[in-house]
Amino acid sequence: MRLSDIFSSANRSETEVDKLIYSRDASGIDGECLGVVWPRNAEELHKLLSYVRRNDVTLVPRGAGTALKGQCVPNKSLVVDMSKMNKILEIGDDYVEVQAGVVLDDLNRALGDMFFPVIPYTHKVCTIGGMIAANAHGLHSYYGKTGQYVLALEVIDGAGRYLKMNASTIKNFIGFEGTSGIIIAA
Repeated sequence: MRLSDIFSSANRSETEVDKLIYSRDASGIDGECLGVVWPRNAEELHKLLSYVRRNDVTLVPRGAGTALKGQCVPNKSLVVDMSKMNKILEIGDDYVEVQAGVVLDDLNRALGDMFFPVIPYTHKVCTIGGMIAANAHGLHSYYGKTGQYVLALEVIDGAGRYLKMNASTIKNFIGFEGTSGIIIAA
């Protein structure tokens, strides 16, 4: 299996320009990017995990790349940009379900009179999945960290298993920077 068997040419890149762009994040730390893929659904992520296990390739999940600590800088890795998984799935009276690539400001606009209270300085571009992976906190620290508001997660773990978890089992994914799995939805 090749990457082209999983991702169309519009959803994968090995161009030098993209590899250069994705070799760093807002931290300014340089890494080495082997290529970039933009999954659109859990099935593509599942196939990707099978591909990387068979080909001994490492992955680096990426939200918007706005963190300042180098969390999504690749080290001879394939970057998984989650920006195409950006749908708001459901808005309830006291909850919202979103895909990992939803941008925080887009979510807050859709919520109208309600809002997600953790507002990092990068709120215009940061993604919910990235905020969960980093357990981000906001400009107003009295609202706490992102993880305090997560009720459930959907992830693909390192073994390629699709997991749907509730609040009692999500602690191994919040703040782990994608090392324990790729967040699909919350």
